Amino acid sequence: AVLDTGIDTDHPQLMDDLVAERCTCQNPSSGCSSCCPGGVNSAEDGNGHGTHVSGIITSPSGVAPDAGIVAVKVLSDSGSGCSSGVLEGLDWVLSQVQNKNLDIKVINMSLGGGLFSSTCDSSDPLMAQALNSLKANGVATFAASGNDGLSNRLNSPACMSAAISVGATNDT
Repeated sequence: AVLDTGIDTDHPQLMDDLVAERCTCQNPSSGCSSCCPGGVNSAEDGNGHGTHVSGIITSPSGVAPDAGIVAVKVLSDSGSGCSSGVLEGLDWVLSQVQNKNLDIKVINMSLGGGLFSSTCDSSDPLMAQALNSLKANGVATFAASGNDGLSNRLNSPACMSAAISVGATNDT
């Protein structure tokens, strides 16, 4: 499952990989009201980031080209979102796993906020609970550590004890 800005459902290298889609996006600029123009069953990407991430995963040259994508739009087309929308997306994924509707083994969240120098479960107990429940149900959650190049702090939810933090590296 990719929790991000959605997916371009017509992308020629991704459309055959799309297993399911859901929108739980809430826009902070409008008081966390819904930003699901196609309704809850559409995760159409108006930003490109979620499509890019999905391509890294399942395109023919991706890291898991035979995997399917469950696209969950939790971020608006401007790339912002509310924690409540992310939590709703995680809860939806958990319900799909528990009800055996979808065989989801991995979640990718290339999103985050705040900076923490240690485990941050206490800063957002609802997020910690959601990630712990997913882990208990056999779902590994990968989250972006942040784009700030910091070596001593992580964004949330990457700082949660049940998350696996992922960061980029370069030669500098």
